Amino acid sequence: PMRTLSTITGAALKQFNDGYEFEPLHPYNRGDGDPSEDGYQNILNAVDRVAEEKDEDGPIKLVVKDMSHLVSKEEFEALSPLVKNFIFTVRDPYLQARSAIKAFADDLADEFPDMSHADRTSKAEELYIEHNDLAYRQLADYFDKAINIARQDKDKTVIATSSLVTKLDPVKTLTVIGQQCEW
Repeated sequence: PMRTLSTITGAALKQFNDGYEFEPLHPYNRGDGDPSEDGYQNILNAVDRVAEEKDEDGPIKLVVKDMSHLVSKEEFEALSPLVKNFIFTVRDPYLQARSAIKAFADDLADEFPDMSHADRTSKAEELYIEHNDLAYRQLADYFDKAINIARQDKDKTVIATSSLVTKLDPVKTLTVIGQQCEW
């Protein structure tokens, strides 16, 4: 789900790692070929960049930030063995719904200028549910899978935070995440 402060969280966590890659699996960052291969290649390119900049040998520690609804189940399964720390950020559902419904209603006003505000809002609520149901289900599925992976491999960490917590005290939230993960 969008607007979770995940971009800020990912960029801030770079201090504990060697690099940061922003949304390598996003459609805008994939080429014209096979979408999965392009997404993987974006990650491999980031690893190569970090390796060239790194002074010493050893594992590459890269923060990769992406949105759960843009990561296919196959990609999640393929990338999970490479992940040390799974960090999920979840936006306050009220804020998510309110801003998305307003945006959908505004779009509908352009498309259907004669539609009443109440009807546009009602239709926007339906669109919100339709567009976000899959994203939330996929996030829940990936969170469950990450927890199961961490149960089997005690070296892996799963952390979930919310934009509510991050907004209240971003420095403390990021510090706690940084301290809870073995980088």
